[in-house]
Amino acid sequence: MPKYNLYKLIVIILLFTSCSKSEENQLPASTLLTVKISSTNPLNSKIEWTNTDNSQNKTTYYDLYLGDELIAEYIDGNTFEFEELKGLTEYQGKVIAKDINNKTITSTEYKFFTDKKQFEGNIELKSQEDIDNFTSKGYNAIKGNLIINGKTSSVKNLSNFNDLSQIHGDLFIINTSLKNLSGFEGVTLTSNEARLVIINNDELTNVEALSKITALGSLRILNNKLLQNLNGFHKLKTIRQELSISLNPSINNLTALQNLSKLHKVNIIGNDSLENLNGLEQITEVNAVVIKNNISLKTFDGLKNLSSCELYFTIENNAKLTNLNGLSSLKSVGAIKIINNASLASISNLSSLTSVSYLIEVKDNSNLTSLNGVQNIVYDNSPTNKELFIQNNPKITTLDALSNYTFERGFIDISNNKKLVNFCGLKKLLTEIKHKDFDENNFIYNNAYNPSINDILGKKCNSSL
Repeated sequence: MPKYNLYKLIVIILLFTSCSKSEENQLPASTLLTVKISSTNPLNSKIEWTNTDNSQNKTTYYDLYLGDELIAEYIDGNTFEFEELKGLTEYQGKVIAKDINNKTITSTEYKFFTDKKQFEGNIELKSQEDIDNFTSKGYNAIKGNLIINGKTSSVKNLSNFNDLSQIHGDLFIINTSLKNLSGFEGVTLTSNEARLVIINNDELTNVEALSKITALGSLRILNNKLLQNLNGFHKLKTIRQELSISLNPSINNLTALQNLSKLHKVNIIGNDSLENLNGLEQITEVNAVVIKNNISLKTFDGLKNLSSCELYFTIENNAKLTNLNGLSSLKSVGAIKIINNASLASISNLSSLTSVSYLIEVKDNSNLTSLNGVQNIVYDNSPTNKELFIQNNPKITTLDALSNYTFERGFIDISNNKKLVNFCGLKKLLTEIKHKDFDENNFIYNNAYNPSINDILGKKCNSSL
């Protein structure tokens, strides 16, 4: 036999032998293994596959892969239900059939995308371990409140919340060691009544991850020592109840609230670095305002469009506030309190204020020289008791700004104003009041001059007369 033909024969024999050995480890070519997705519920996702050819009555088992991981082997049926999977996540894998002789066939790759996964009820996570365990389950929504409270254990990282997109309830972030809220970039609070509370997070420097929130029931940011601003809330337009920014010593601006236009109550209290209220320009009406204990606050310019405050407006203990610039649009309040603002020298920017429901209190303002600014106020004619307090303003000399005040029933206290000598501005009020809820002989005291009612209604309303 020629040498060339001999070589050719050897190659053919080797190829035949190789194919035979490979085919020995495979199920017959006629065998098909196809996979069907029967459920994409992340709590009980399920797949099914066709049985292989068992014409020779050989037992067949199945190995199941999820991704590259073998998660089950020697399955003797043709269905498999996965343990809890993440929601809104794509999975893929394969099924390998094998018989007792280890002959195998592999399915085509299966793929499925799980449905939305929702946690039912309220959940409180008290440690980083709690957070990691919860987030590993891949919930996309929480039908209830989410409370992250690290009081008894350090909570430092929220990044694994990246599967979460909706909270159908409140969100509390309390007593953590978080530096930021990364992980919440995709989260919205779906209820317009939802409360968002961020309290006692000593290392928190920003809340930028909360950028998808557009409406809330209330927002409370309290005692976060390193938080400098509210960047992240630029899409927030509505707070149905309370905005409370309190005891955050590093917050220096509120400009991220520039799109906030609907608000019920405002508390800005004890923010040592806050110099202005810029960011609140869209607010035109509120029910109540408290601006208190902000030692660096210099201006109210951020409230320049506020025209109405239904219940009370309190300006108290803002040491660097020299005037009320920014309140020139304010026309009506339920009550106004101006208390213990050590540098306040003028309230003339209140000259547009024409209506007060029940209370005016000007007290403990050591540099206030005049009441000019409240001269256009008229107490409304509702049947509620009215109150007027002018107390411990050591530089005020006259009450002329009160000369148009009148009400039928109420309480008056004019006291401890060390330079006050002119009470002629009370004549109209004391003439028309019918029901005095005060001691007629002891409602004016400890002033530079303390006239009686008869003195005021007569010719002795001013000590110089």
